[in-house]
Amino acid sequence: MKLDFFHNITDNQFIETQLEVVQLEKSEKLFEENKPLEYIYFILKGELAINKGKHFLWTALNNEFIGISSFFSKEPNYAYTVEALKKTQVLKMSKQDFKEAINHSRKLNNSIIDVLCKRIKLTLAKGKGFF
Repeated sequence: MKLDFFHNITDNQFIETQLEVVQLEKSEKLFEENKPLEYIYFILKGELAINKGKHFLWTALNNEFIGISSFFSKEPNYAYTVEALKKTQVLKMSKQDFKEAINHSRKLNNSIIDVLCKRIKLTLAKGKGFF
């Protein structure tokens, strides 16, 4: 499998052997809220529902990172439950590999800042009333 897009984002900091491709079926959970934060994920293809408790917050699509909100807030656990809305393919990377990539890539940092800002807006808009 070619990972050109991902290699480009991280300025070639990763090699394919550091990444594991994970296949999810519809309704399969990638991780659950309050479970230990072990990995960061990157959506190659598919759609994931991001939920807080019983509340749907947003849909994550291709080329988005999952798990970064918890990572950057330095929480030991995932803040959300993430579930596949359809058959989905993600890249799985350890927290340490992700940390190394962001420490070496301005382009990746800028991309993540943009994603986090959008997520804050979505969360605030959807979260009124339960936060």
